[in-house]
Amino acid sequence: MKINAQPLRFLEILQLKTINVKVKDFELTLPHPSSFVLHKTIVYKRRPKKDKRTRDIEQIIRVLNLIQKQNELDSLVEVYSQIHKKWQGKILLNLKEIDQVEIAEFLEKDQEEGGWLDF
Repeated sequence: MKINAQPLRFLEILQLKTINVKVKDFELTLPHPSSFVLHKTIVYKRRPKKDKRTRDIEQIIRVLNLIQKQNELDSLVEVYSQIHKKWQGKILLNLKEIDQVEIAEFLEKDQEEGGWLDF
């Protein structure tokens, strides 16, 4: 039996900001929605199946809407600012391609100005 280890790219994004959730007797550490959505934004194009890419895009849009409604855009910037510059560029490009231009521009402006902006 041949087994080949394959690197799982971009997983560290999921660990940049986490939340703790208690379910019955278990405490789980999960990616914060901001970490989740930025990770999903960078990896969705790597999906070979179109239906899975479509589902990823739907999740990205839903989570971004939730982040905006919950006034959590500062957490999105916090995670984004910790991501490698090359990956940030991919995230911005992918956001624009799925009509999330306003979020992409918000992240770009914040990065250029070096601080968090009101949305």
